[in-house]
Amino acid sequence: MAEQIYQLVYVSTASELLDEPTLMTMLADFRTNNHRRDVTGLMLYCDGNILQLLEGEETVVEDLFCIITADPRHEAVTRLYSGTREQRDFPDWNMGFQRLELAELPLTPEGFSRMAESPSVADVQVDAMSPEVRVILQAFRQASRI
Repeated sequence: MAEQIYQLVYVSTASELLDEPTLMTMLADFRTNNHRRDVTGLMLYCDGNILQLLEGEETVVEDLFCIITADPRHEAVTRLYSGTREQRDFPDWNMGFQRLELAELPLTPEGFSRMAESPSVADVQVDAMSPEVRVILQAFRQASRI
């Protein structure tokens, strides 16, 4: 039997709005740390709201979630989903990133997709994602347009 991948999805509110340089610095740190931990996933940010999906070995992901819940940059951290599946939804992304705004950003960092501008999650095989993750990502995308 193939190894199970553990996924955890949470939402939180940033304790203060994050500007582009801060987001890019944080993203670089996340990618380095996640690579070391063999964690992949996706972070969405919209006007202080954060949705993050983490996937990897269960104890590693749960330990990382404990670190996140204790991080003073987050408020109201809420787990939306956790469970296992046969494969990763984001195997090539140590931390894919999407800032959900209608305005164009001057730079497109690696791992950035234009999810807010398309009916599906760009650069990702939507059909291969777990149904729970698809619903959560689409709901966040729709809520960010209000």
